[in-house]
Amino acid sequence: GDVASAVPRGRGTVSRSGAAIIKSLASPFVLRRLKSQVMASLPKKTEEVLTVPMQEEQKRLYMRILTDLRQQQERREAAYAEQEKAKNRALQSETTIELTVTVRRGGNGALGLRMDDNRVVSVSPESNAAEVGILAGDLVWEVNGKSTQGSSFSSLLPGPDSPAPIKLKLRRTRVEGGAEAVEGSVMAVAAVAGSV
Repeated sequence: GDVASAVPRGRGTVSRSGAAIIKSLASPFVLRRLKSQVMASLPKKTEEVLTVPMQEEQKRLYMRILTDLRQQQERREAAYAEQEKAKNRALQSETTIELTVTVRRGGNGALGLRMDDNRVVSVSPESNAAEVGILAGDLVWEVNGKSTQGSSFSSLLPGPDSPAPIKLKLRRTRVEGGAEAVEGSVMAVAAVAGSV
């Protein structure tokens, strides 16, 4: 009678009061325990490890895969070690040096240097710049005491009609045993197409 009153005929829903009635009637028959309440009475956990030996074909396949993986790892480690050695050799054999050179324009106003932004691309072989030792690859660091960082080499040069000498500070990365830093005056007399 109580359950029937909780679920009205012809309706598929149960009211809150009806649900409360059903819960009160069913609760004596529902066993609900928290883990913390029953932990002490549970038997201890047991584990059993079963070893299943591989068949001969499985062993051969496993060992082949294992050997391949070890060889791949050894090759990777050897390649990495060789790269590190090459880096160390390069660092030990290269030194950055500075050169201070005073340049005077030739009769045609040219310096005899072909530039790419602030780096020397080529030097006219007939110029005194070449004789003194300015090389392609040299980086112009300063022009008359002004840094080329944030500026271009050509923008820092005085006008082509200026007779004033131009003091350049260059940086060069050289290999051990290569050319030493030099200082000198350069009278550039030959023009190079696209040069300054």
